[in-house]
Amino acid sequence: MPSSGPLLRLGRFDLMEPVAIVIGLVSTLFRCFYFALGWADLAETRWLQLTLTRHGAFFAIGVLLWLMRFKATTMPRLAFTALFLFVGALQIASSVDVHSINVGAAMPYATPIIIFLAAVALMAWSLRLDLSWRGWRRIGLMTYPLYLIHDVVGAAMLGALMRAGVPYLAAPSAPP
Repeated sequence: MPSSGPLLRLGRFDLMEPVAIVIGLVSTLFRCFYFALGWADLAETRWLQLTLTRHGAFFAIGVLLWLMRFKATTMPRLAFTALFLFVGALQIASSVDVHSINVGAAMPYATPIIIFLAAVALMAWSLRLDLSWRGWRRIGLMTYPLYLIHDVVGAAMLGALMRAGVPYLAAPSAPP
């Protein structure tokens, strides 16, 4: 699957939208097959993670929101964003399934999906804000390290809380 990194380095921003849409559509196809054919074991493979197959819809949403912020809001962009939001919710549901199996406890789908949709709604709302203050960019760049480590740190904290006797479903909200 194509990656956006070389496009950015080559200054080919004109290709960013089609590449993001292709990545999102491949992710959409994978998610359809995941549920139709029961590809739970395949979904956790490293090569799918590296090719953005599992999370490509989220990447595509980000690119489309960026394009709507700095270029224009168009019907095709809105339609693809809606499709990829649906696929993102499916991806979250499949992740909940995997986590439920790993911990042996049923977990709700609604909470993480609602949080995801609320976060995207806030990002979409921000498209209408005047974000000309230069400090916003610096703040945004400071969040990148959190993106790199949030999963590992969260898993470590969750494990520590569970070893301390906190039930799995209560552990994410328990104080460390």
